Amino acid sequence: MIGNYPKLLVSLIVHRLQVLHDLMQVKLSDNLQPLCFAVTNKELFSDLYTQLFQWSNEYKDDSMTGRIQHVLGYDHPLLNQYILLRTRMEMAIHREMNWKHCDFSHKLVPTGIDWSNSS
Repeated sequence: MIGNYPKLLVSLIVHRLQVLHDLMQVKLSDNLQPLCFAVTNKELFSDLYTQLFQWSNEYKDDSMTGRIQHVLGYDHPLLNQYILLRTRMEMAIHREMNWKHCDFSHKLVPTGIDWSNSS
């Protein structure tokens, strides 16, 4: 028994958390080669972040990191992996927000240069 949980259940939980972590790492990477045959998912990182790391209320940490702490303990290696994953997802959300607000309708030609008189 680990805490109040049977050892087999804990090992299954750890395995599933590791698989989820690894899939999120692939989604965060720029190279999706292993999944080139699959349909691209269009989930926003902000939506995934909310599902994984948001608390349901201010008194109970039922986020992935809170659940890992509760079941596996504060010193389990998966906790650090998920904390780093949360940070990488926050950076991805920031990039999403920047791309969402970019205006690509402007010309890419530098201003102040008269291209019509070039010989």
